Amino acid sequence: MMIEKLKKDKAKETIASMDKWIAEIKKAGVDVVEEESNMKISIPIGTRGKATEFRDSYTRDFLSNYNFIVINFVNNGNYFRALVKTKHGYIAVCGDEQVTYVGDGIWSVSHD
Repeated sequence: MMIEKLKKDKAKETIASMDKWIAEIKKAGVDVVEEESNMKISIPIGTRGKATEFRDSYTRDFLSNYNFIVINFVNNGNYFRALVKTKHGYIAVCGDEQVTYVGDGIWSVSHD
Protein backbone atom coordinates (compact mmCIF):
# COMPACT_ATOMS: atom_id res chain seq x y z
CA MET A 1 0.00 0.00 0.00
CA MET A 2 2.87 2.33 0.75
CA ILE A 3 4.24 1.85 -2.78
CA GLU A 4 0.86 2.79 -4.30
CA LYS A 5 0.76 5.96 -2.17
CA LEU A 6 4.29 6.86 -3.28
CA LYS A 7 3.30 6.35 -6.93
CA LYS A 8 0.25 8.59 -6.52
CA ASP A 9 2.33 11.25 -4.75
CA LYS A 10 4.93 11.15 -7.52
CA ALA A 11 2.21 11.50 -10.16
CA LYS A 12 0.80 14.54 -8.34
CA GLU A 13 4.29 16.09 -8.16
CA THR A 14 4.81 15.51 -11.88
CA ILE A 15 1.49 17.13 -12.80
CA ALA A 16 2.19 20.10 -10.51
CA SER A 17 5.64 20.48 -12.07
CA MET A 18 4.18 20.44 -15.58
CA ASP A 19 1.52 23.01 -14.64
CA LYS A 20 4.24 25.28 -13.27
CA TRP A 21 6.32 24.85 -16.44
CA ILE A 22 3.32 25.69 -18.66
CA ALA A 23 2.61 28.80 -16.56
CA GLU A 24 6.22 29.97 -17.00
CA ILE A 25 6.01 29.49 -20.77
CA LYS A 26 2.77 31.48 -20.90
CA LYS A 27 4.42 34.31 -18.89
CA ALA A 28 7.16 34.41 -21.51
CA GLY A 29 4.49 35.18 -24.13
CA VAL A 30 4.45 31.82 -25.86
CA ASP A 31 1.04 30.64 -27.04
CA VAL A 32 0.24 27.31 -25.41
CA VAL A 33 -2.58 25.19 -26.76
CA GLU A 34 -3.95 22.84 -24.16
CA GLU A 35 -6.19 20.06 -25.44
CA GLU A 36 -8.21 17.41 -23.72
CA SER A 37 -6.97 13.99 -24.66
CA ASN A 38 -9.51 11.34 -25.55
CA MET A 39 -6.82 8.82 -26.40
CA LYS A 40 -7.60 5.24 -25.61
CA ILE A 41 -4.90 2.61 -25.31
CA SER A 42 -5.25 -0.20 -27.82
CA ILE A 43 -3.19 -2.93 -29.42
CA PRO A 44 -2.86 -2.06 -33.11
CA ILE A 45 -3.36 -4.81 -35.66
CA GLY A 46 0.00 -6.27 -36.64
CA THR A 47 1.65 -5.67 -33.27
CA ARG A 48 4.13 -8.50 -32.75
CA GLY A 49 6.29 -9.54 -29.84
CA LYS A 50 7.12 -12.25 -27.35
CA ALA A 51 4.32 -13.28 -25.01
CA THR A 52 6.38 -12.03 -22.06
CA GLU A 53 6.71 -8.60 -23.69
CA PHE A 54 2.94 -8.24 -23.83
CA ARG A 55 2.64 -9.46 -20.23
CA ASP A 56 5.18 -6.87 -19.11
CA SER A 57 3.65 -4.01 -21.13
CA TYR A 58 -0.05 -4.25 -20.32
CA THR A 59 -2.27 -5.15 -17.37
CA ARG A 60 -4.01 -8.52 -17.12
CA ASP A 61 -7.45 -6.93 -17.43
CA PHE A 62 -6.46 -4.97 -20.53
CA LEU A 63 -5.00 -8.05 -22.22
CA SER A 64 -8.04 -10.15 -21.39
CA ASN A 65 -10.13 -7.71 -23.46
CA TYR A 66 -8.03 -8.85 -26.42
CA ASN A 67 -8.35 -12.60 -25.61
CA PHE A 68 -4.81 -12.72 -24.20
CA ILE A 69 -5.14 -14.47 -20.84
CA VAL A 70 -2.11 -14.28 -18.53
CA ILE A 71 -1.26 -17.64 -16.92
CA ASN A 72 1.67 -19.31 -15.15
CA PHE A 73 1.63 -23.01 -15.91
CA VAL A 74 4.44 -25.56 -16.15
CA ASN A 75 4.00 -28.84 -18.02
CA ASN A 76 6.90 -31.18 -18.86
CA GLY A 77 9.40 -28.37 -18.40
CA ASN A 78 7.48 -25.93 -20.63
CA TYR A 79 6.61 -22.64 -18.96
CA PHE A 80 3.33 -21.41 -20.44
CA ARG A 81 2.76 -17.70 -19.87
CA ALA A 82 -0.49 -16.97 -21.73
CA LEU A 83 -3.56 -18.37 -23.42
CA VAL A 84 -4.35 -16.57 -26.66
CA LYS A 85 -7.32 -16.97 -28.95
CA THR A 86 -6.41 -17.98 -32.50
CA LYS A 87 -8.70 -18.65 -35.46
CA HIS A 88 -8.63 -22.31 -34.34
CA GLY A 89 -9.41 -21.66 -30.66
CA TYR A 90 -7.35 -20.93 -27.56
CA ILE A 91 -3.71 -22.04 -27.39
CA ALA A 92 -1.19 -21.90 -24.55
CA VAL A 93 2.02 -20.06 -25.42
CA CYS A 94 5.44 -20.01 -23.81
CA GLY A 95 7.02 -16.71 -22.85
CA ASP A 96 9.52 -16.71 -25.71
CA GLU A 97 7.00 -17.52 -28.46
CA GLN A 98 6.09 -14.75 -30.89
CA VAL A 99 2.47 -13.62 -30.97
CA THR A 100 0.93 -11.18 -33.44
CA TYR A 101 -2.37 -9.40 -32.92
CA VAL A 102 -4.45 -9.82 -36.10
CA GLY A 103 -7.59 -8.03 -34.88
CA ASP A 104 -11.00 -8.81 -33.40
CA GLY A 105 -9.41 -10.52 -30.40
CA ILE A 106 -7.53 -13.04 -32.59
CA TRP A 107 -3.81 -13.77 -32.35
CA SER A 108 -1.31 -15.59 -34.53
CA VAL A 109 1.38 -17.66 -32.81
CA SER A 110 4.78 -18.48 -34.30
CA HIS A 111 7.67 -20.40 -32.82
CA ASP A 112 10.55 -18.25 -34.15
